[in-house]
This record gives sequence, C-alpha cells and structure tokens, in this order.
Amino acid sequence: MFKLSNSNSSYRIPFVVSVSLHLVLVLFLVLSPESKQYRAPSAGVEHPIVQAVALKQASLDEAVHQLDQIKHAKQRAEARTLKRLSMKNRQEARALKRLNMNKKKAAHRLFLQRAEQKRLRLQTVKSKQLLKKTTAKLVKEKAAQQRLAKRRADQKKALAKKQAELQHDLMQSQLVGEKKNLHIAHSHGAFDAYRARIISQIEQHWVIPPGDANSKASCQLLVHLAAGGKVTSVRVLRSTGRAALDRSAKVAVMRASPLPVPKDPALFSSFKTLRLTLKPEALRHT
Repeated sequence: MFKLSNSNSSYRIPFVVSVSLHLVLVLFLVLSPESKQYRAPSAGVEHPIVQAVALKQASLDEAVHQLDQIKHAKQRAEARTLKRLSMKNRQEARALKRLNMNKKKAAHRLFLQRAEQKRLRLQTVKSKQLLKKTTAKLVKEKAAQQRLAKRRADQKKALAKKQAELQHDLMQSQLVGEKKNLHIAHSHGAFDAYRARIISQIEQHWVIPPGDANSKASCQLLVHLAAGGKVTSVRVLRSTGRAALDRSAKVAVMRASPLPVPKDPALFSSFKTLRLTLKPEALRHT
C-alpha cells in the first residue's frame, strides 16, 4: 500500500475541491428554502408544487453529476499518482538492483585485489628467500673459487718446483748417461774379452747329441746370471726343432756355471741377462 503523504500537489487540489463541493452541497440542502415543510395553504390559494419538486430533482442531479465528475477526477488523479509511484518504485528497484550489482562487482574487485595483494606478498617472501639462497650460494661459490684459485696457485708453484727438480734430474741423468756411455765405451773392450771367455767355457761343457754335430740348426737361449756369474735360469727363446739338441745346449750352460764375469758391479750389470744363440758348430752372443 502507498501512503497518502507520498502524493504530490496534483493530488491535493482535487481532494480539496471535492471536499469543498461536498460542503457546499450539504449547506445547499440544509439551507435551501425548498427543503422547508409547507403547511396546507389557505382555502382558495393555489401553489405550483410540481414545479418545486422538479427544480429540487434537477439540483440533486446536477450535484450528483458534479460529485461523479469529482470522483472520476479523483480516481484519475489517484491512478496517475499510483502510476507515477509504480514507475518510481520500478526505477528505485532498478536502481537498487544496479546498486546491488555494483556492490557485488565492488566486492569481487576487492576480493581480486586482496588475492593479488596476497599473491604479491607471497611472491615477495619467495623472492626474498630466493635472494637469500642465491646470496648464500654466491658466497659459497666465491669461497670455493678462492680456495680453488689458492689450490691452483699452490699446484702451479708445486708444478714449477717439480719441473725445476725434473729439469735438474734430467740434467743429472744426461750427465750420468753421458758418463755411462763413456764407461760403456771404455768397457766395451772388456765386455768382448769376457764374452769370449764365456763362449769358450760353455763350449767345453757342451755335449752335442749324436747325429746333430753337423746340423746347421740353431737355438736362442735367455740366460740369467747372479753375482759371481752363477747361472740362475736358462730358457729357450727359439728352438732348433730338435728337443735333444735344445736340452744339450741348456745343460752345457748350467754345467759351465759359474760363468766368468767381471767383479766390477758397473760392468757386471751388462752380464745379468744374456741372449745366446747356440749352434752345433759354434756359440755366438747376439
């Protein structure tokens, strides 16, 4: 229901007019001379009664017509007022709907803003943690690089020192080699003399099997000597193709032990291992 106080001035004017007309009609009916009671006229006097009644009915009809017009005007005014109020209510409803939609949108925007702020805070925390980890990693890497640089510097110094030592050793080795070569050159004549004595001693102990004396086959033996010329082992490197001849050659070497070798350790080192080629006709150092 709509309150009457919400109507505008266009509703008040018809209402005032209607009330005024009603008051006028009531006063007219009450104060009108036609409403008075008439007594019976005197004998012999005639009055126009029909005409009075007709005038009264016409006034009533006119008043009713005016009241109907006022009523219709009032109804039209109320209808217009109700229509305006209905339009106003619809406008207010649409405005309220828009307001609610705007509130929802604002709430959604606020939710998104808060979510974005939360995401940014988390991202900031993660960035700080990552920066902290990266800084710690860089510090460790820098310390490791410093240790590596120091280790490389130490290795470089050690390598330079080792190279210097190797250079010195190489020079010493070259000197020793040169001395050794000189010694070998000087002892070459002695080596040939001892070799001749070894061959002669082995020939004295070699007993060639029958049937192989004129054989041109040969075998190569590897002879190992200990100090004093003692034979420690004999091994066949290349066979004559005759097992008996190979055995007789090995036996001859073992029987000739100890072989004549120099007592000088420097010269004896050349006689520790001998490669001997044995033939029925001769023995030759290879």
